[in-house]
Amino acid sequence: MAPMDARAEDFRGNKGLLVITSPEVAAGDVSLVEDFDTQSASTQSSPESTDPLPFEVETIPGKGLGAVANIRIRAGDVILREHPVVMQLAQVSEPISWMQALWVLEEGFIRLPREDQQRVFELSRSTGGHVLEDIIRTNTFGASFNNVAHLGLFPNVARINHACKPNAITRFSPRTLELEIVAYKDILPGEELSISYSMLNMLHQDRRKALQEWGFNCTCALCSSPPEVLAISDAYRRRLSEIFSELKDPVLAGSPSLVAELIDELEDIMVKEELTAQAGEFYGIVAGVYRNMGEMELSKEYAKLAVEKLVAFAGYDDERTVRAREVLLEFGGTQLGTG
Repeated sequence: MAPMDARAEDFRGNKGLLVITSPEVAAGDVSLVEDFDTQSASTQSSPESTDPLPFEVETIPGKGLGAVANIRIRAGDVILREHPVVMQLAQVSEPISWMQALWVLEEGFIRLPREDQQRVFELSRSTGGHVLEDIIRTNTFGASFNNVAHLGLFPNVARINHACKPNAITRFSPRTLELEIVAYKDILPGEELSISYSMLNMLHQDRRKALQEWGFNCTCALCSSPPEVLAISDAYRRRLSEIFSELKDPVLAGSPSLVAELIDELEDIMVKEELTAQAGEFYGIVAGVYRNMGEMELSKEYAKLAVEKLVAFAGYDDERTVRAREVLLEFGGTQLGTG
């Protein structure tokens, strides 16, 4: 059996979707990808897919094209919802030649609606070589299909440039294959939209290395800061790692006051470094610490906070949110963490 399979099918009406994956994944339960009312998990309003996008694609000095807000966007607003045009298996377990991979890609791509093909060819390139392969390498985001890691190509989302302290975040739904862009802070008309292509709490040099995958060196406000500013930022981020190590120290089991001090410091760094989007994961760790200490009420409180933040910043059916909801249910809380 061939190590890769390509399918280009109608998806959400007349929209095309090219899935390049293994036969095992392709034969999986496609009912996992279903219509899902995300409003049941969020009270935030969002534009319908037929509404005009709240941004224009413009030339950004030093960056090429980018997305610039054309209306005021409030923190928490859903800026964009988009389904992928291409989903490609992130790692192939069986050997396949470069020519075989290109053949699969091209054969599947030509089956997409012409409008989708045009949208893809308009995207940026960075690595050289085969045009279509270059576009996919430059513009895809990590996504899950049938519980297996894939790369998703979302043409509108791909127009949004990276920043290490972005003004928007991404939420992916493995049940609908929909990627949402959500405002992380208030955004004014004329302001460029940005998301982070890397983990928010990474150190400067680690971010630079990670971003080479997209073929560019970051020139965002943080990365363009004076060395002393970058050093302070990195110091805060290193301190985060130290706090998590200290929280896992068994010596803390008899010192709730010290744990509380570390949590206060953790929250202070989250605010200073604009890392609130990761608060759900951080609070999940804190919930586990209190649980190990036997402080069940405090553990439940932080488990609830973890769910609320993960729903807001990762998405209702993100695997991290699912795990956090399961933990909360053990305390008798509701799935959304409101009980």
